[in-house]
Amino acid sequence: MIRIGLLIGAVCAAVSLATGCESNPPDIVEVDLTVYELTDRERNTTYEVLSLFVSAGDLDGVEDLDRLYLIHDDAELFWATHGDAWLQVVADGDTWIGEPRLAMPDRGPFPDGTYRVVLVDAAGESTERELVMAPGRTSPPPAAVVLSGSRAQIAGNGEHELWLLGADGLAGVATLEGGGEIDLAELTAGSRLGSRYDLYVVTRTADHRSQAMIGPFGWSVAPAPGSRN
Repeated sequence: MIRIGLLIGAVCAAVSLATGCESNPPDIVEVDLTVYELTDRERNTTYEVLSLFVSAGDLDGVEDLDRLYLIHDDAELFWATHGDAWLQVVADGDTWIGEPRLAMPDRGPFPDGTYRVVLVDAAGESTERELVMAPGRTSPPPAAVVLSGSRAQIAGNGEHELWLLGADGLAGVATLEGGGEIDLAELTAGSRLGSRYDLYVVTRTADHRSQAMIGPFGWSVAPAPGSRN
């Protein structure tokens, strides 16, 4: 069995004894764990991914947060993401950190049951939350996506959320109800010519417990029509 919590406690105690300084444990304010059925255009296959984000705080500053674990003790599985790799998003004044595309090693479905979310700071202090993933997940069909220049045409039932990911993380988000068209250039205003992004489109409906995702669709910032280089 993987017992990350015991290891974290031992590390924390060792750090406290070595430094003799008081440290402040991190705080998990809220957890968002969402299952997606990903249509992966790079691998030409479909499989489940998990999006794990936590609204977190630390009296020593958000930059003091170091590691985020998702652990399934019964299945002896864990996933880890670190401060230099996770995405950081600010929404309604709250800072969220995490990873939007966790997958099983064999790209199979995630096991049902209890998961632990463990957040660790640079001093080894930790906090955790438990969540239960229910069986019987279903998802809506993925959106139909057509790119033409900077225009993304989205078709399909439900609410569609567009994620534009760049080298520095999440560059822009847009929402469409029941389909429509989005100008990706408006989401990346101020980006340099040639900057490359990956577009993912998430589809969600109220009566499904999991959601659909399709991507990536590669897109680069190009000169506006009629402009001079």
